[in-house]
Amino acid sequence: MDGCRRAAAQTLLAVATTALVAGSAFGVLMGLLARSKVVAEQISIDLPPGEAVEHSGPANHFHNFESLGGRLYLTNRNLIFKPHKFDLQDASISNPRCEIATVSKCRTLGLMPNGLLVSQRSGDVLRFVVTDRSAWLRAISELGR
Repeated sequence: MDGCRRAAAQTLLAVATTALVAGSAFGVLMGLLARSKVVAEQISIDLPPGEAVEHSGPANHFHNFESLGGRLYLTNRNLIFKPHKFDLQDASISNPRCEIATVSKCRTLGLMPNGLLVSQRSGDVLRFVVTDRSAWLRAISELGR
């Protein structure tokens, strides 16, 4: 019986170590990818004269059951999401600020306090995962619509 416990403990330790190493490697690779020049070029935007970026940051947008990575921009005229090319869908968004009815906090998967819920006057809802959602709420509220 002692040999079975020892084997089970060794297996558990091997699985935990593998998970830790793989998770760390994945995190490092994703960080490098997010900071790469290729991704930066893919998520840059061209704005017409008179439109200026007031706030921006990395974001995920939930669209048709897929989480799309990219960058969220708040300009003096629009809320723009530009996905990077690694996603299966091209779900770019350019939503006029005057069409935003409300913006509120939400939890991602009901757990993580990093979601931003943008309700439009049409009744459509846009869902994003952002860094520092309080700053996003302030930025959208302070700039008016």
